[in-house]
Amino acid sequence: MGRYTRNVVRASAAAFAGVLALVFTTAVTTPSHAQTQPGMSMPAKPMAAKPMAAKPMAAKPMAKKARMADAKVMAVQEALVKNGHKVKVDGVMGKNTRAALKRFQSKNKMRATGVVDGETLRALGVS
Repeated sequence: MGRYTRNVVRASAAAFAGVLALVFTTAVTTPSHAQTQPGMSMPAKPMAAKPMAAKPMAAKPMAKKARMADAKVMAVQEALVKNGHKVKVDGVMGKNTRAALKRFQSKNKMRATGVVDGETLRALGVS
């Protein structure tokens, strides 16, 4: 074992020993609030932890950029529908919208990527 490796092992062992000492010292002593407030003592029996009820997460408001993106996707979807593609106009760039975009791009001799780029927007007439 090299000198560097020995030093790393020693440092790791010392750090681990320090953590163990801290854990065992904290577990055996009384909490600080019991020592500072008169009349307070440790409970005779540890209290059982109560399970917390899951709270439903509140819906976050959509970012302005996301709303604009949805409007742009809806405009692209509407243009695809006008061009004869069967797409649900919902503002979501899902697999059906991407597939319709690829078909549109291929039909119009563009590289069929399924990604809305400037060339595709111009061809669809979306600004």
